[in-house]
Amino acid sequence: MKVSIPILFLLVLLVFGITVHADASLVDPVVEKAKPNGVLDAGSISPGEEVELIFSRSSGYGRDVLWEQAFLTLNGNTNGIRTTDSQKGSDSLITRIQTSPLTPEGEYAFDVRMKGEAGVLEDETYNVKLRVRKGLLKGSLSAEHVQGRVNEPINFTVLLVNDSSAPVQVRVQPALPAAWSNPQLIDMKPHSFVNVPIQVTPRFAGPKTFDIEIIRMDERTSVETLRASLVANPTLKDRYSAGLYGFPFFGISLVSHYLANAFFSFLL
Repeated sequence: MKVSIPILFLLVLLVFGITVHADASLVDPVVEKAKPNGVLDAGSISPGEEVELIFSRSSGYGRDVLWEQAFLTLNGNTNGIRTTDSQKGSDSLITRIQTSPLTPEGEYAFDVRMKGEAGVLEDETYNVKLRVRKGLLKGSLSAEHVQGRVNEPINFTVLLVNDSSAPVQVRVQPALPAAWSNPQLIDMKPHSFVNVPIQVTPRFAGPKTFDIEIIRMDERTSVETLRASLVANPTLKDRYSAGLYGFPFFGISLVSHYLANAFFSFLL
């Protein structure tokens, strides 16, 4: 029977009474590695979010010396937090931490027990810390004031930043009629940023100020309000057609000029 080098190495250590300590590797949403009783920092999430902590099966002793399962336990009061252990023998060991919208902000400590293959790798325990805090989703405008023309698209850009270790779905909602603009729905990964183009088509000339709401779809709540403004300049056609609107009020001597301008507007 052929025995792999890593397993043979471990057997030799066990024969001589030497204790072997394997590593735990967190690979998502952050990359961390720790020795037994060491600390793995899983970052931060907002109240109400759920995060998947994915551990590698590798113990650091070769492809034949693997972890089989990960068990996650919260230390202290639950405060609406629930944990889920990984499945046994899957390609990656996926555990979960779910918070409540009422979970208080603060740092929480967890134990993760990595179960090794019987007779090959001893079980080990590691520490995981996770912070719960608000304000991890942020938005800003690349330009708050933009100029353009009536009935022509004007582009704004909203920068979204997700500092959470959990994914989040976001709706960027301009407070404008549907004929002017439409909302954008964005799926954001943990620790990511994205530029969201917002197209606004003004339907009349002049200045216009409006809000852009950043809405978390899991809670249906607005987390930030951005203030934007635009100035829509009339097109050449708009300038010529303006004569039609003033027709009842011009002097008789100007009628021919205004009618000529209005007629020309239909040709533009």
